[in-house]
Amino acid sequence: MRIVYAAFDGTLFNSQAGCEKYEKEYKPPIKTDYTRELLIRICEQAIVPMNKWKNRDSWSAQRGVGKAWVLLNAGVDFEVCVTEDGEGCSTNEKTIWLEFDGIKGFSAFENGWSEEEDFTETETIYLPTPESLERANGGDWY
Repeated sequence: MRIVYAAFDGTLFNSQAGCEKYEKEYKPPIKTDYTRELLIRICEQAIVPMNKWKNRDSWSAQRGVGKAWVLLNAGVDFEVCVTEDGEGCSTNEKTIWLEFDGIKGFSAFENGWSEEEDFTETETIYLPTPESLERANGGDWY
């Protein structure tokens, strides 16, 4: 555990001068400002040849990458998911969680398009962070 000190405004210091002792492991903030262009590049780099898959869920993860690539290239609105407690579908140092909203899927076309009723769909997909891809070195990042 690293001991740092925090001023009342939350600034972290390595000394006690005018600060309260703050005993908590420091973790840098999680990156959440991913652009569409960067996410498309991540998708393209995240495709792993099947002979390098190492997990029973690798196929599912690869399918998600493909879906994300299509939705990002199609211009579908997305949001990087982050929860306050970091649990569940929350972006972290290994995984980027994306929620795509407003997808005009089967129901939108089958039931017609109107402003009154929203027949669009939502899809939640995860991708590896650039750091996870780097650690995998061309292998299975899942």
